[in-house]
Amino acid sequence: MTVGFLFVYAQANHVSIGKAFLLMNAALVAGIACGSLFVSQSSLLYIIGGLSLGISIFLLFSRRRFWIVFIASFCLGCLLLHLAHSRAQSDYKQLASFAGKGIEAIVKTTEQERSATVLRIATNSGILSAFTFDRSISAGDKILTTCGSFAPFSLSRYAQQGIVAECKNVTIFVHGHERTMGMREQLLREMHRSLGNVLPSPGAELIEGIIIGQKQQLPDSVTESLQRTGTTHVVVLSGYNISVIAFCLLTIFRRFGIGLKSSVWFCFSAVFAIVALSGFQAPAVRAGIMVLLVLIARSVGRPHNAAGALLVSAGIMASLQPLIVGWSLSFQLSFLATLGVVMQDAFRPFVAWLPEQFGIRENAQTTLAATVMTLPVIAHAFGSMSYITLLANAVILPLVPIVFAFGLFACAVGFFPGSIALVVGFPAYLAANAILQVLAFLSRIPGSFTDQATFSVPLLVIWYAAVLALLFLKKKEPYQTMQRRGSSIGMYIFLSASCIGMIVVGLAQDRADLQIHVLDVGQGDAIHLRAKNNFDMLIDTGPDASILSGLGATMPYFDRTVELIVLTHAHADHISGMEYVLEKYSVKEVWISPQSYDTDTGKRVLAELAQRKITVRTVSQGSETRINGDQVVARVLWPPPEGDGDDPNHNSLVVETTSGNFMGMFMADADVEAEQKMLARGLVPESIDFLKVGHQGSQTSTSQEFLSRLRPTVAVISVGKENSYGHPHKTIIDRLHAANASVYRTDLCARVSTIVQAGVIGAIRSFCPP
Repeated sequence: MTVGFLFVYAQANHVSIGKAFLLMNAALVAGIACGSLFVSQSSLLYIIGGLSLGISIFLLFSRRRFWIVFIASFCLGCLLLHLAHSRAQSDYKQLASFAGKGIEAIVKTTEQERSATVLRIATNSGILSAFTFDRSISAGDKILTTCGSFAPFSLSRYAQQGIVAECKNVTIFVHGHERTMGMREQLLREMHRSLGNVLPSPGAELIEGIIIGQKQQLPDSVTESLQRTGTTHVVVLSGYNISVIAFCLLTIFRRFGIGLKSSVWFCFSAVFAIVALSGFQAPAVRAGIMVLLVLIARSVGRPHNAAGALLVSAGIMASLQPLIVGWSLSFQLSFLATLGVVMQDAFRPFVAWLPEQFGIRENAQTTLAATVMTLPVIAHAFGSMSYITLLANAVILPLVPIVFAFGLFACAVGFFPGSIALVVGFPAYLAANAILQVLAFLSRIPGSFTDQATFSVPLLVIWYAAVLALLFLKKKEPYQTMQRRGSSIGMYIFLSASCIGMIVVGLAQDRADLQIHVLDVGQGDAIHLRAKNNFDMLIDTGPDASILSGLGATMPYFDRTVELIVLTHAHADHISGMEYVLEKYSVKEVWISPQSYDTDTGKRVLAELAQRKITVRTVSQGSETRINGDQVVARVLWPPPEGDGDDPNHNSLVVETTSGNFMGMFMADADVEAEQKMLARGLVPESIDFLKVGHQGSQTSTSQEFLSRLRPTVAVISVGKENSYGHPHKTIIDRLHAANASVYRTDLCARVSTIVQAGVIGAIRSFCPP
């Protein structure tokens, strides 16, 4: 019917069907956008729709038939928006009626977010989301879900993720498995495993985000760096990457003598597969439609228009899910950024003063156009703004295609783990690490970010009115993608410099007798000690997968073996990360305390160690290991062999590490009573160089008497940012300062590192604010 309507309209008004179709898409999106303003007033929408229909019929018999398609499409957009909103509200009310009752459902997908698992549950009324700490639940499980309550209905969550309701106070009972894992879920899991076989964290997660837009696995530190530099879009499957894949494939197929139309169909199939793998995210769908339109135009020998393709893609997506126009931030930002890139020639005068060498002017022009179009929406939605987003994007964006290409290659070789896979995946590691290092450096520039940005709706209107005036009053030139050899040379120079820098730093560290890294794992403990000859020792593994990003930064790329892990006690904030370490690294030996590990987490960890046939030793006071002869000695000071009561914190393994004249102590969660007993037994050394403060700086540890004996030069507190326990306590901080210790905190300084050479502790390296 729509095609017939367009044909009749085009013939009557002597315009091409293509122009009529573009006008229809513009009116449709405008109608949906207008309807979004009155979504809660259904009667007003019916009035608008009725008036529009009446005007269309009147114009049909007048000479002003040009407006028929516009008003009819506008009316259709309003009605589509109303129907979509009514259906969403109806589904939510139906699900909410089951509060406190059991719902038979099937787990559609699972995603890990730190220590929790996010479930997307398929019900008869739509998708339900829930959080659980039970990692045994998998896609395809038949479950009985009981929700104590539901979060308020969110149009944004529904439009962006298709989630009708979020379950609170959830209870889940698994009673079967209906089907095997879906193809998409299985592919995503295999890709995640493949990249993990080749690349350490967080490089593997960054590449996964760039390739398929999966950013849930990114560590908090990387997510924060992306936000502070205005480069969050880097981990969204972009149109640029999709177009690179499509046209590279097209070139390859044509070189092998495959016909143009057949090559286009092959490329379309590849693009569709990539978009489907991303979960049909709005940016990926928009890019896929645009690439498809360009491919079709090329196959029939017609010129293509990027602005028209953008408009058609917006119209198609809005027709399928009208709510994305008003409530999907990813759709809005993707559309605006692409519009800026398409019309970027209007911004050329603002970058004319920049040199053209290495593609500097071109990259700056593209970045400026996209930033101008998206910055106000980001500031309005999040209340934050990066002042260095232009600089960060100008540096990062040229590297993204390189990371994308190398990442795909690394993903392919990762299915065949081994030394060869590590060698082949090394370029992907260098490229990803270059981006991570740049992000980390730029995000630490003082004053580069504010979370107090205010961008009101009137200001948004004024901003975009000025931008539209610039775009349409400026003399435009046809947009063309510019390819300059200088740009590629610049990227290669940057990568080479990054590679050389990382190798130099790595060699300098490996010459040290001992490296100490207190990793930032949130509210928990994880300390990495690395001695010469590649001996790696972990004291605790933290509460979740954040241990992996820490090890990815402190262990060399080709070293995937941890010789010794000390699990000081059975609390989850010290040992839950062990399961993630075992997935990525080979572990030779594990030490545990005499205290029972009879907790859910403790049982699961010990069972995994037994299954992998890893040596587990129960150690106590006097147990030790000597590394490289006597160059480094790690000795257990507490508890005694028979244990001391039933409190896990009190029985935490306290480890003393020496290297020449250097002495460090790692207190785990040992309490004041344990400190007093160690003092009474003469186990506490006098005047040490390094202290890992006990129990996240709580008042249950680090007594005045104990600290007076130790007199540490450096004291590090491993603690989570804004934790609910109030750690570290002000009394402990004051006590450490009074003892003349230099105090560092992982919640403020992220990872805290130092080296020991010839028995002397080196400078502390951290990311503390100035």
